[in-house]
Amino acid sequence: MRALEDAVLAELDTFRADPRAYVVKLEALKKRFRGSEIILDDSTRVATNEGPRAVDEAIAFMRRGPPSLPPYRHSERLTAIARAHAEDLGRHNLVGHIGSDGSTPEQRGARRGVTDGFGEVVAHGTTSGEDTIVGLLVDDGVRDRGHRTVMYLTELHQVGVGCAAHPTYRTSCVIDFAP
Repeated sequence: MRALEDAVLAELDTFRADPRAYVVKLEALKKRFRGSEIILDDSTRVATNEGPRAVDEAIAFMRRGPPSLPPYRHSERLTAIARAHAEDLGRHNLVGHIGSDGSTPEQRGARRGVTDGFGEVVAHGTTSGEDTIVGLLVDDGVRDRGHRTVMYLTELHQVGVGCAAHPTYRTSCVIDFAP
């Protein structure tokens, strides 16, 4: 999973350097839709909640957004927090931001000394850095587009990525952010 973590971190850096260039990746994704399903290279069909409408919204958002965002500093502490949550999700076959002990992202951060702001995004089932970041930017089925919002926050300067095996979705990738 370390290779996936590195790929997600590299793709996050690519996105931050030139968010508007990411529109090309989203437009390529949009072409793969048949109705509300995405057709993968191996002809596998992936159901979505919103279909191409969510991709259109992400494209419009990113075209209006800043041409670049400040780069992140990699944090070993945030990586440890993210990795622990990803492993917990896999071990207990959970999804989302709440840990098996009921902990929130902010509580997990505070346990490790991060008390002045914390953000978290979680992706399940992705197998590449690009798929992870594209999925989080589109935020299909997430009403408030919270993952995309967190990834655009300029006050969060540090990042850590943790990925683990998941019994239902193959993978869980957690990205934690702090000032």
